[in-house]
Amino acid sequence: MNSRNELPLYDYPLNHPSKASVLELLERNEMLQIDREPIATEGRCYWNVIDHVAIHGGKLIQGWMVEWSPEVLISIMHHGVWQKEDGSLLDITKATLTQSANKTTFVPSGDIVNPNGITFIPRRYLALKDDYLLNKFIKLYQINFNAMRNFKLEMLHEKRASFFNGEFRYLQDAPAHIADKYKATIDLTHNECILVKKSIINKYFKQ
Repeated sequence: MNSRNELPLYDYPLNHPSKASVLELLERNEMLQIDREPIATEGRCYWNVIDHVAIHGGKLIQGWMVEWSPEVLISIMHHGVWQKEDGSLLDITKATLTQSANKTTFVPSGDIVNPNGITFIPRRYLALKDDYLLNKFIKLYQINFNAMRNFKLEMLHEKRASFFNGEFRYLQDAPAHIADKYKATIDLTHNECILVKKSIINKYFKQ
């Protein structure tokens, strides 16, 4: 089970009425449910597939993994899966939070994210209820993500951090001119987000 500070996440069902809204948000027309064999490390899906292709052939297919906190919030994360030489798709990356079985809900996007570049792509969210808490959570996430991304980009620019093969690593502490610009926003939104998630869990998922 997830930490009590995390919303429960499950693979999104293909037969849910909100499917059309998800596809409209992503500007795509196809949603698939593909097999998952989590043989590779979480958090580095593109590079897992690239390493796998080097040994087994096939290619990397990019798109969006769709999960949900049932009947409350849909969470959509950019993702990469393995296309076998026979054309079938397989998700080989371990899910970070999902309370899943052996399937991944996946929307192929045709994106070409360069794995050799910097891949800071935000999650997308779709609230299934008209609730101030959900809207606040989404807004806090967006502010926090943007501040953290800009912080990391400045650290990379000044060679105080590195990004290689899916791993971001700090090499030095942040200087004042970078920390002062972002730290307060990052800390504030992070802490607020924890409180809002607790409220959402208590409201919808308390057992």
